[in-house]
Amino acid sequence: MALLAGGGCIYYMLEDGESKGGISVDGSFEDWAGTETTLDGTDDSINGNIDIIETGITIDNVYTSFLIKTKEPMFTPADGTTVRILIDSDNNQNTGYYYPGIGADHLVEIYGEDTGTVSTAMLYSFDDSRGKDDWNGFFSLTNIKANSTSADGISTAIELQIANFDIGIDAGDGMKYLITASDSSGNMDVTNVMDLSRNEYLYEDSVTERRDIANSYRKGQLDGIDIDGDFADWNNVNQFKADSNDNDVIDSADILRFANFTDKVGETFYYINTEGNILDGTSFTSESAKNKGTSGGFDVTLGDGIDEIKYNPTTLSNKDQIFIFIDTDYDYQTGFSAGGIGAEKVIEIDGHYGLIESSTMKTYV
Repeated sequence: MALLAGGGCIYYMLEDGESKGGISVDGSFEDWAGTETTLDGTDDSINGNIDIIETGITIDNVYTSFLIKTKEPMFTPADGTTVRILIDSDNNQNTGYYYPGIGADHLVEIYGEDTGTVSTAMLYSFDDSRGKDDWNGFFSLTNIKANSTSADGISTAIELQIANFDIGIDAGDGMKYLITASDSSGNMDVTNVMDLSRNEYLYEDSVTERRDIANSYRKGQLDGIDIDGDFADWNNVNQFKADSNDNDVIDSADILRFANFTDKVGETFYYINTEGNILDGTSFTSESAKNKGTSGGFDVTLGDGIDEIKYNPTTLSNKDQIFIFIDTDYDYQTGFSAGGIGAEKVIEIDGHYGLIESSTMKTYV
């Protein structure tokens, strides 16, 4: 951390992030001149209104400010646009809402439609007593300043500002964040995870690192199966059973083939192959904003017709689940009735982002 003094003002820098005084959320973006920004790939969304092309962040001793630019004006579609920032304010993936690369302690949601201006701009905080997969773990904290207007009218940029106190920035911990933009059809553009030094962290790298920790490894018999993520040994046992390609089921849950195999010492192994990414989970970051105001401007408050989200809403998990029902006595009249069998055992696997979070076997009583 470093202190800078001059002109009667004191500013500070965190983790080499840029510190700059004088950012005013007024729709005039000239005060961002000279700030180093991060370019995002163009044309990586089919909708130019949500195609993020540039982002910036600056911090002074009171506020954290963000700049977001899109290829086309972001709040002009009549059915609405949502911009989100997931903020890992303590730089710890084990706290907050888990997204590969961060644990989001706070969520910013900005919504606008038709007029090109901001309708609502809200800051949410995550309740760490809830599961890290629970999208409803975010509760509304306060409204924030956000503006997308410009002297020329409708703009392709938005600036917003959050009080440092509200997001609990700690100079010793640093901070990471990512930005998303989505439309009402579920199309979305998302940046890489970034830190205050403008380092970027790829989604695929974060998933791979986490998967190496979450996966189990087990050596099988010479004629059997190894639990190692390499599925070639299943071709040797050739116990595959085909399943129909269901058009009314999402790809990550559409089973194409499956198998089970019991080796010479009585250990049983199971195989499942889906059309899409297995245990992909649900990305709520592509959903529309939780709160949508009808008036423009950043002076929308919780008292202006916006309902505060309470601390105990129903759990909204982003995880997928796999259930394998096992009829151990080959009697459909005993155990739990499922798919024409009587299951005495069930294997339950939970996960998201292609990661296994838990795997348990339960007995029917």
